[in-house]
Amino acid sequence: MVQCAYIIEKTGKRCKRQAESGSKYCWQHNPSKENIGKDLYFSLLPLDLFSPLFSYFSNEELLDIFPELQEIHDFNRLISYGRLWKDLWHHNISSIIISPVNTYEEYKNIFENIKKKLQERYTVPKIYYLAKHGYDILLYPLLTKTNQWYGSALRGAAYGGHLSLIKDMLKKGTNPDIFSLNSALKAAATKGHMDVVKFLLDLGANNYNEGLSRAAFSGNMDMVKLMLEKGATEYGGDALVNAARRHHMDIVRLLLDLGATNYNSPMIEAILANHLDLVELLISRGASVHYMYLSFAKTKEMRDLLNAYIK
Repeated sequence: MVQCAYIIEKTGKRCKRQAESGSKYCWQHNPSKENIGKDLYFSLLPLDLFSPLFSYFSNEELLDIFPELQEIHDFNRLISYGRLWKDLWHHNISSIIISPVNTYEEYKNIFENIKKKLQERYTVPKIYYLAKHGYDILLYPLLTKTNQWYGSALRGAAYGGHLSLIKDMLKKGTNPDIFSLNSALKAAATKGHMDVVKFLLDLGANNYNEGLSRAAFSGNMDMVKLMLEKGATEYGGDALVNAARRHHMDIVRLLLDLGATNYNSPMIEAILANHLDLVELLISRGASVHYMYLSFAKTKEMRDLLNAYIK
């Protein structure tokens, strides 16, 4: 079989079709034929047939094909054909994530970004990226090569809040160790995915203090209370600092009520962010005000407040 000699101008790659008999080119790029034949072919082909037609191609092949098809005038009618992009999405990218409502150019950018990730040298970032976005169809072929990457996939799926993907990986034989479970718990708590957090806890995740810290960061009060019920005890560490950094006043109050007394870092976070109410709360609970805090103040109001308490 002789490959077509035509070089696609927009990609710089050689056409992958078979050359016609007695020619160096395929039927589409044969210079002896006029484009009218191609235009007529695509104008006669019903729109509903494009979805099954393109389903035979991989993402990489589609990226080669689309620039060629754009040269055909009648291809423009596909750009606004939403069913085609939905079918391609569920066939090539994800069966669990709803396809985006995009124009052709935006959708093509998604394909190209995914292609770049798949070409990366290092496996872990690639696996994590696909799992985080819920691109299960692209993810699973990579996971079948070795089970050592399931931890990264689990963490990515937890960060993205894809509980169905996590459950599906478990059905496929994933047996995560405690380190992988706690890493996933940290990721899910950071983004506030309560359903994923509860599921991971049921599986055996037990780093409750890290879960508390990340729940405080996300501002999820129910998750904070869940971690406390499970046994988290580090109220005044990263949990208080994260709640202060993100200005989650209700969580700061709860942690202070529980006995948190590490005021220095939360005070600095509150001053840097100019949260007057938080500074006043910490002072009312026993925080001392030092001269050095003035160097972090960015407004006159904050400096005036601090000066009022400096002894």
